[in-house]
Amino acid sequence: MKACCSFGHRNVFDNISEKLDNAVEAAIQQGCEVFYTGAMGEFDSLFSSAVRKAKKSHPHIMLICVKPYFTNDINIDRDFLCRLQTLLFHSA
Repeated sequence: MKACCSFGHRNVFDNISEKLDNAVEAAIQQGCEVFYTGAMGEFDSLFSSAVRKAKKSHPHIMLICVKPYFTNDINIDRDFLCRLQTLLFHSA
């Protein structure tokens, strides 16, 4: 089983959604079935969205969140916690 890891910047300054969609699809075509993300910044969120989108036509793929560390954001930023829960619970 092949895996793909993607961790990126907190802020993304260009519209890269289509590029990420294409990159995820290319990885699937090359045999990737597991995708790992850090779920910390905007890039990670965009990557996770691309994988979830691809999962609609490739239901066998998995998206796994790898939290490098929990920051205080998880305690004080309700939006951050909701995004994290969405990623964790909708990735399976």
